[in-house]
Amino acid sequence: MDALFLGPDDVMLRRGFAMNTPRSPETLGDDMRAVAGACKRHGKKAVAVGAHAEMAAFAMKCGYDLIVAGVDVGFLANGSGAAAAEMKKLAASR
Repeated sequence: MDALFLGPDDVMLRRGFAMNTPRSPETLGDDMRAVAGACKRHGKKAVAVGAHAEMAAFAMKCGYDLIVAGVDVGFLANGSGAAAAEMKKLAASR
């Protein structure tokens, strides 16, 4: 094992938070600090999701080595929204 990836949704569910609870240092902070500390003690890389600027900055402050800039669901939603808008524009021009 070279790295440990902290899955924020997994942590939120495990802690009993609803999936629509905002990801924040208040909801994820203790777990993020624990994972970063364990990785540092054992010489492993810590990886986190920076779903928005506040969480990316917090992960950096905690000492994470790699921060993923966004989440797959957001990327898919944005991409499908853009494609739908393009198709609506095309249909309206008929």
